[in-house]
Amino acid sequence: MTPASKSVLILGATSDIGRAIAGRYAAAGWSLILTARDVANLDRDIADLAVRHQAKARALAFDVLDLAGFPALVAAVGDTPDTVVSVIGELGDQDRAMSDPAFAANVMRANFEGPSVILALFATAMAVRGPASSLVSARWLASAGERQTLSMARPRPASPPSSPACARASPPVAYTSSRSSLALSAPA
Repeated sequence: MTPASKSVLILGATSDIGRAIAGRYAAAGWSLILTARDVANLDRDIADLAVRHQAKARALAFDVLDLAGFPALVAAVGDTPDTVVSVIGELGDQDRAMSDPAFAANVMRANFEGPSVILALFATAMAVRGPASSLVSARWLASAGERQTLSMARPRPASPPSSPACARASPPVAYTSSRSSLALSAPA
């Protein structure tokens, strides 16, 4: 399969990391499907990708908190993409979460429930499609010295995948764990 015939869906494409990932895939010749709550926020990005990389890209609306709308997104995507990258989530405010359970629940839905459900839908479609598919979920947290987060986990240094299944995978993004730095490698 040539890069021109490969496609990537980026969930959360208006985040800084989403934009960086889109640029790398566009530079490698992939077609892009970018999602955001407000697709108008993607217009400039799509125009930029077309000018810089002659990339084919389109925007779709996606709200990670609207579980009922997930099947519509899968249908709007059409053919199952070769790769789905999720960089969606919300940092939230620790003080507010401590005093407002509804706010805390929304942050957890944005970071865990929503991404898990949408990725499961695409994983099912990818299983039907065959082995040449990849799911990538990127989550990162600020280090304890920078700000508090709503997570019970703290970032740990990344280590290369050790399981045989992971070793065969070729993820386009690698977290290098020096605070918030990310090493992006070109998609295959």
